Amino acid sequence: MISIYLSPREKLVRSVCGGNIHQRLVTVSHENKLVELSDLPFNLIADDVEIILNQRLWSTKLNLCTEIKRAILFYLRSYHRNGERYYDCYTFVSMYKGLERKDMNDVKECWHTSSLPLIIKPSSVVFFTDNRYGYFCHSAIYIGKGLYLSVNEPRGSLCFSSFRSIKRDYHAKNASLATVK
Repeated sequence: MISIYLSPREKLVRSVCGGNIHQRLVTVSHENKLVELSDLPFNLIADDVEIILNQRLWSTKLNLCTEIKRAILFYLRSYHRNGERYYDCYTFVSMYKGLERKDMNDVKECWHTSSLPLIIKPSSVVFFTDNRYGYFCHSAIYIGKGLYLSVNEPRGSLCFSSFRSIKRDYHAKNASLATVK
């Protein structure tokens, strides 16, 4: 069993590309020991993953669907352990939905976007765009409790952030629900 603990508040983190990103800090334990994400064993299955949101006085276990847990494990196995694959936010959500990524030109070919509903269901994919031209800024998976899971940049790591932080950090003006065509 791996437990991924999320800090109570978002922290400003300097990204590999030099930008600033607000995200919850992550602590990982495996068999009651703190470990690096790259040191996790390969024999884990989706049922072995839990995400725990630490609050000031209590902790809450997030109920993630099996597909999100599989996406986390696949990412940790294929990229985080050895860095051989290229991952960014779009690659991560495409892999989560079972799509092979070719390049960003595939967004309109593979995805249908619609207005964001007032209540977003956990496991929904959200695309963030700028206001003027509709340029793609970021993509993330909503996991509940106001948190979004993504990979924060090429060669980045798993990122847990709020809607507001993603919009601010990626200079996004709009957000839309994305579903596979």
